[in-house]
Amino acid sequence: MISISGQSSISVVAQLGKNKRALNQAIERLSSGQKINSAKDDAAGQSIGNRMTAQVRGQRQAARNANDGISMALTAEGGLSQINDRLQRVRELTVQGINGTLNLGDTDVIQQEINQNLKEIDRLNEQAKFNGINLLDGSAGKLDIQVGANDADTLPLDLAPPGFSVEALGLKDFTIAGLTEPVTPLNVVTGTAFDIPVVDPDTTLRFDNLALGDPLLVESNTPGYQSGRYTLDQSTGQVYESRVVATPSHDTASGDNRVEVSVGNALYADVEQVDGIDIDSATVSYQNSVADEFDNGRLVATGAQYFIEHDTGAGLEYFAADVTTTPPDEITARARASTGLQPPSFTPVESVNGESTITLDPRNVTVNYTDHEGNRFEDALRQDDEGNYFLKASAGDGDTPGYRSATLVESESMGTLLKTRRGSGDLVIYYQMRQDSATTDVPADQSVVELREVDPEIRIKDPLDPLATLDRAIARIDAKRGQLGATQNRLASAVEQQGEMSRNLVAARSRILDADYAQEASRVTQAQILQQAGTAVLAQANQALDSVLALLE
Repeated sequence: MISISGQSSISVVAQLGKNKRALNQAIERLSSGQKINSAKDDAAGQSIGNRMTAQVRGQRQAARNANDGISMALTAEGGLSQINDRLQRVRELTVQGINGTLNLGDTDVIQQEINQNLKEIDRLNEQAKFNGINLLDGSAGKLDIQVGANDADTLPLDLAPPGFSVEALGLKDFTIAGLTEPVTPLNVVTGTAFDIPVVDPDTTLRFDNLALGDPLLVESNTPGYQSGRYTLDQSTGQVYESRVVATPSHDTASGDNRVEVSVGNALYADVEQVDGIDIDSATVSYQNSVADEFDNGRLVATGAQYFIEHDTGAGLEYFAADVTTTPPDEITARARASTGLQPPSFTPVESVNGESTITLDPRNVTVNYTDHEGNRFEDALRQDDEGNYFLKASAGDGDTPGYRSATLVESESMGTLLKTRRGSGDLVIYYQMRQDSATTDVPADQSVVELREVDPEIRIKDPLDPLATLDRAIARIDAKRGQLGATQNRLASAVEQQGEMSRNLVAARSRILDADYAQEASRVTQAQILQQAGTAVLAQANQALDSVLALLE
């Protein structure tokens, strides 16, 4: 049985432990500044506060993101402002250059300055970047600026195509003076194809008689037969007169061939009826050219022409014949010549000639070029690393060949033109061309195109409405700048919103997580006093217990 003094000691020790824990918790809160330092302090509060922390940190980063987006939009707008300055100068020069008081030399000088401004526009379009991202050429696309702490909190920054290059602005080959002659790019010419393979994986061979079992295009090598091609049905052995239709063609770009065959009359087909008389039930007499009868004869036909097939014992021979009938059942076939044709033999047709569609590609096309002075340059067509064509089309200095950029175009009234650029001013010059020939060696996959310059240099005005075209380009710049300005305002608003939300959320989180220093300091003082008092009381209780033990001794 525990004495009253023992019970007091135990009670005091328990209270001392409780006070110690309270003191430790208060000291921990004062040292960390946090009311919740562990989930055991307040599990729900810890979870709520942690989510608030994630939102606060996300909102602060989102504000920085929005500021980065503003900087990006400002950089893009700055690039557009410089492009606009170049366009305004080009428009001013265009107004000057289209004045009818200027001669060709004057307009060439103005055109060269215009071209330098256009080249600067292309440079600005390519080099306007933010953190390595191209801003004006359209490659960046639509960017989502993360302006909030959650997935859907984004604002779009539209940097999508077509961009602001000279070509995208509709100013490629912009020329203020010259003929008003529409032209279109020409990358394909038509010529002759030699040795198109008939049986080849790249050849589509089609016979218009779908009833043939196993058709093969063949040709006769037997004297006396008209030169031409035939179709042999290998499943039956029957031969048909044929012709190749829809001119056989070869495409240099794809390597594909097409050969179509029209199947005509069967060669020496059995005759079943003449003038309504069935030949199987008729009396048929076969006569040679002098009316002597053949010992062994059979009536066959090719289309409307009858033939007598005569078995000589050593082989067959064929005579063109005239056929008459005597009702009700007599048929007479008389040969037209005293000598017959030997049965034809055939060899497969391996290749045919036809039309070649030649795509101008330096890998398998040679373009030989002759200028208007008669100078001929072989192996002229070349291609640079950027895919632009150029020609060896001038003698150059000494033995060094001269080169110039070149593109073939098709004009409405002048036919094929060679478009090239001249000098540092990039003047666009045209030369009228004549295609002397174009051939393709299909097995070698090699084409040769002969072009001849027939007229001196030409200039072509492009576009027909230069000032209106420039106004459209400037309007595009204005529209994009306005869009970027509106985006900047929205991003600035997002920065303000995130700041306000972050401040309010921090205050709410503080009420949940932050320690009340006055309250915690009071708790520390209270716990310390209780600790001291408890220690004194415990000492008294222990002293009383010692007295009892002494009496027992």
